[in-house]
Amino acid sequence: GPATFYGSPAMSPLIRGQGEAGWFGWWKSERAEALTEEWLYATDEAAQRRAAQALGRLGLEEVATIPLGQFTLRTAFRGDLTGLLEGTAPYPWSVRRA
Repeated sequence: GPATFYGSPAMSPLIRGQGEAGWFGWWKSERAEALTEEWLYATDEAAQRRAAQALGRLGLEEVATIPLGQFTLRTAFRGDLTGLLEGTAPYPWSVRRA
C-alpha cells in the first residue's frame, strides 16, 4: 500500500486517519488510527503484518489518497569524484576528487 514508501504506517501522512490533527485537509478515520495502534503495539511480526495489510485495504476502500504522479530526482556527478554514497538523496560528505 501507500505506506510502504514510508516504511511505517505510523509515520505515513498518506495513510493516517488523523483528520484535523494530521495533515491539513486530510481524512478522518477512527478505524485507520486503531489499525495504526495495532501495528505499533503488535507483539509479533505476524500481528504487525495483519494490521498493516488491513490498514492498506482500508486506505483503498476509503480512498485515503489518490496519487497524481511520481517523480525521481536525477543527479549527475563528474567522473573524477570518489566516495559517493548511494541513497535516496545526493549525500555530499565523503566525496573526494580522484
